[in-house]
Amino acid sequence: VYYTINRSDGKIERTTEYCVRIKILTQEGTSYGDIEIPYYDHVNVQEVVRAISASSYSLNDGKVVGTSLKKQYVFREQVAERRKMVKFSIPEVKPGSVVEYKYQIISDLTNRIPDINIQRPIPVAYSKVRVAIPEYFRFNFRTMGYVKINVNRTRESKSQDMGEGYEPFYYSEDIYTCDARDVPELKSEPRFGCMEDCRTKIIVE
Repeated sequence: VYYTINRSDGKIERTTEYCVRIKILTQEGTSYGDIEIPYYDHVNVQEVVRAISASSYSLNDGKVVGTSLKKQYVFREQVAERRKMVKFSIPEVKPGSVVEYKYQIISDLTNRIPDINIQRPIPVAYSKVRVAIPEYFRFNFRTMGYVKINVNRTRESKSQDMGEGYEPFYYSEDIYTCDARDVPELKSEPRFGCMEDCRTKIIVE
């Protein structure tokens, strides 16, 4: 997660980059090749989902064969007045495959960073998060849940090219780098109310 200045209109934007890699173990697990990405699209809040790429990797006669998603199979639909959804299915997903997908969300909702979920319905072997917050913002950064998240905070100098005829813009950022390993799946239990109360995640208020 990081912030930039849009050179065309001078507005500050929040960019979130995702990279997800999943090993498919069972036929039931092939549903993790069906991806849905919700985002806002309204006159007051504008978000753009871009830089989408996805592939599956499987063994065929002892060789790794990769199959990439084609752009014509990426669909967008209206799901509510202010919400849209990007949908796509990664091709050739089967037990034993590894699926990988990446995308970016560009948002003008700069005063809010969504919760970063570390714990999932399936085990997570490794998760790494990097959040860069400019000196002009103040957020309360905290972790939640029962699995340990390693958190490291540093401050770095930053510059952004503002285009021809303008001086570079200099500022500093607080960099939060977090990682967690061997996170067990979040499973429902009898007489258990809200799953979110126990999910391991990062909250940026």
